[in-house]
Amino acid sequence: MERLRAFVARNKRHISTLVFAGGFVADVFTLPLLDVSEVEVLFAVYLAAAGLLMLGSYAFLYRATSVPTGTMPMTGFLPLSVQFLLGALLSGLLIFYTESASLSASWPFLAILAAVFLGNEVLRKYRERFTFQVILFFFTLYAYLIFVLPVLAGSMGPVVFIGSGVSALLIFLFFVRLLRRVGGPFPQGLPRLIGLWTISIFFLVNVSYFAGILPPIPLALKDSGVYHQISRSGDGYALTGEPVSRFTWRTVVHHMPGMPLYAYSAVFAPVSLSTAIVHRWERFDEAARVWVLESRVSFPISGGRENGYRGYSLKDDPREGAWKVVIETGNGQRIAEMRFDVENVATSPATVTEYR
Repeated sequence: MERLRAFVARNKRHISTLVFAGGFVADVFTLPLLDVSEVEVLFAVYLAAAGLLMLGSYAFLYRATSVPTGTMPMTGFLPLSVQFLLGALLSGLLIFYTESASLSASWPFLAILAAVFLGNEVLRKYRERFTFQVILFFFTLYAYLIFVLPVLAGSMGPVVFIGSGVSALLIFLFFVRLLRRVGGPFPQGLPRLIGLWTISIFFLVNVSYFAGILPPIPLALKDSGVYHQISRSGDGYALTGEPVSRFTWRTVVHHMPGMPLYAYSAVFAPVSLSTAIVHRWERFDEAARVWVLESRVSFPISGGRENGYRGYSLKDDPREGAWKVVIETGNGQRIAEMRFDVENVATSPATVTEYR
């Protein structure tokens, strides 16, 4: 046992990294196979377990100040367990946030998540890591409630989002009070540090949401494309468009003047969630060097279909030039965008028809 303790003490950093990476790999392979409701429960269990272990961690840390080093093995085991649970939670949430994100719009928020991962490794000292883990617990709790509350409410929007933030603050306040009750008074300066970081995270997440940077979780784009013709076919759609090479960086749509173009999207939503999806057709004005809104089409979706709720919009006789179709929620949160160039041709281009 003493050898094992010595080995863990010498290699705590490497073991921590391996456990964290293991949790990430496990989530990458298991989360896509789970139903959203199962993921909600799994995340709730992880959060509860992380909270309980942090309570024990602080209790041992506070009492270990007067105990010789090495006689309190729990002070090494508990932080490592909390790191594993929070790492697994963050990696799982990152998967969902990435699936819901338009990289061009949401990269700042995803960069924040990446910075959190780095911080989990950089802050190696136990007391520093405990402070970081308390703040990280609030961030993870907030990110989880943003994900789960729309599912429970069956809708999305500013009211539900604000409710997520208020719920996160109340739960975290209760947790901090419980920490003090279990482990005793906080070290000098710690309450102020936790308070400043909590307010900063709350402010940053709210700014990200209302600026359109926060991904519209729990929605996720499953399929999209630009087509020459879309029609109903049984319980699906017949999509007629030009063959698209996976190796081209520039999508060109050959268009016959007078004919429309269609934008198709399939957006996944949980079973209980109903919301609106918007297709925003924009054309790039070469003279003014700005994107100009040409049309905006909104349609409702209902969750539950594994491959996404399908819908489409059309643009009558688009002119030549650079175009994009922005797929977003009714509140303006960007899910994805499709960029393409329209080139007029005299004869109909070669097309293929797919059924989805």
